[in-house]
Amino acid sequence: NGQPQKIETLQIVGRSEADYEKHKISDDSPIGKAVLGKRVGDTFIVEAPVGIMTFTVLEISSTGTFENHPEG
Repeated sequence: NGQPQKIETLQIVGRSEADYEKHKISDDSPIGKAVLGKRVGDTFIVEAPVGIMTFTVLEISSTGTFENHPEG
């Protein structure tokens, strides 16, 4: 397709933690909203302020530790 291809690791974070230079994308951003619910192998298009971008999900991982606190 003539477009340069890059492999980037993006971390989806809350708005207050977002830092594009550190590849931390807000869950409220166009990319963050578009990637939620996607699976490995899914391709999606995002119309972002920098233009139309096409992404393919290569891997999904969790970068945090979560603890469940049952109520009661």
